[in-house]
Amino acid sequence: GAMMGAEWSLGQGQGAAWAAAAIVASLSGSFVMLLYVKERVMEQTQRELKASKKQHEEDMNKLTAKLNAKYEVIETLIKSPGPLSRSATLIDEKDRTRSGSGDPFTPRHRFSLLPGGNKVWKIVLTGGPCAGKSTALARLTSFLRNRGFYVLCISESATFLHNNGLSFYPNEPLLFQKAVTGAQLDHESRIFAYCHGMADNEDCTAVVICDRGIQDGRSYCDKESWLDVLGAVGLPRDEQKVRMRYDAVFHLVTAADGAPKFYTKMSGGKMVRHEEPKEAIALDKKLQSAWKGHPKHHVIDNSGTFEDKIEELISHICDLLEITNTRRNPRKFLLSKQPEHFPVIGLNNMSTSLFTKTYITMMDKKDCIMFIRERFQKARKHEEAGKRSFDIRSYILKTIYTVPKGHSNKEGEQTIEEVRSLSHREYKGYLRFADPGRRVIKQNKTQFSFHKQFFEIVEYIEPKQATPLLLLNLHQKLSFIESEEDEEPISLKHLPDFLPIAREVTKDYHFSAHHISKIPKVVEDKKG
Repeated sequence: GAMMGAEWSLGQGQGAAWAAAAIVASLSGSFVMLLYVKERVMEQTQRELKASKKQHEEDMNKLTAKLNAKYEVIETLIKSPGPLSRSATLIDEKDRTRSGSGDPFTPRHRFSLLPGGNKVWKIVLTGGPCAGKSTALARLTSFLRNRGFYVLCISESATFLHNNGLSFYPNEPLLFQKAVTGAQLDHESRIFAYCHGMADNEDCTAVVICDRGIQDGRSYCDKESWLDVLGAVGLPRDEQKVRMRYDAVFHLVTAADGAPKFYTKMSGGKMVRHEEPKEAIALDKKLQSAWKGHPKHHVIDNSGTFEDKIEELISHICDLLEITNTRRNPRKFLLSKQPEHFPVIGLNNMSTSLFTKTYITMMDKKDCIMFIRERFQKARKHEEAGKRSFDIRSYILKTIYTVPKGHSNKEGEQTIEEVRSLSHREYKGYLRFADPGRRVIKQNKTQFSFHKQFFEIVEYIEPKQATPLLLLNLHQKLSFIESEEDEEPISLKHLPDFLPIAREVTKDYHFSAHHISKIPKVVEDKKG
């Protein structure tokens, strides 16, 4: 009975076991019993230590597996052959031709890893009529893709429905608004889910830019009606919860408020808006009020030039994503050859893309420069994991022209760039207007950030030249204290030593794509 009591006490822990053993020993007067129980306690202690050690090893193995999976993409890039290795190791000249397809310039892409762990950012770009939203969307998308982010845009639902034949129904005013809000919710939900899947699979940072958000609909309804619309599509009847679906909201003020001479109802040669300037300003104010209350609601006005407006938007985005904002106009340098290595420390967000630029000419736009551009990125996954690569293609139309800064030419001129995203079908359509006096430009660009500066290595693939042309674009960290015109010459000794720079060619027009695209005129010799 004493031994059974001691056995039972072992299940209650070491302290209880020793107490029970002491009681049994004192009652029986047997010292042998005390030794027996002590031996049993030591055996149980050893079993517990082994179990604890095994659990610790399992936890460490799980953690190691997660870390290996997280950095697998980096290890793969280090081992990957190609013209520009993503690692810090030296690459041999023979490696430049081993890209798998025989083409040394096969584009490859690496997505960035954003500090802070937020893998999918949801951003709203909104504003009144003729605020520059389309250009801002295209510029912002290009800026973020250049820095390694995976970017998707959700188009405006009202435009989508209008293009498919839906219009406002006066007998039931909320019917159209419910359709717009429901379509917006469906598009957002599906694309948000897709981006979360991409972020998990590619271990990348995704940015979703919404061309207007759900809360925009509030500007067309009174409060009670809007709450009814939210409830009808399955959203909470709480405006603040709807606002907080997004990480940030950027409002571009209509040109009618602050830059009236640039307000127009036309775009791309067709009527795209019907509001008079006063109506545009009133709608703009309603939109600002609809989003008021979001902690990261930024209103960007027309106090400067249009370029200032875009730069302010990009600056806010950089603050949100914790990346360095850089000057848009780069310093340009001639490279003697491709870099042989890249440093381990300080280099981030490297990506490679193939750009195809085609200059076009339009009868109604002779006093401007126009071109269409295709960007092709190839995201390479891990062959050893049995995964296949996928391609990312995007298209834009850019129009560049100059206008007076003020009401007269005395205040100087400003360059305006209108950028619009194109579908593949639209891109193919514009190819019919290719300028016969210019050649198609093909550039392989490798882009990366290094010590708060942004670099582009530009290799001209076409037109082919006797000596391959290699250029370096340096976008310095932007400071709003100084202007673009305040830049001073850069000493080559202050530039990264892994870049084989020959000389600076920033102001040399002969190294511009616009000049290189020109077809040389053939001068016939006159005899006799």
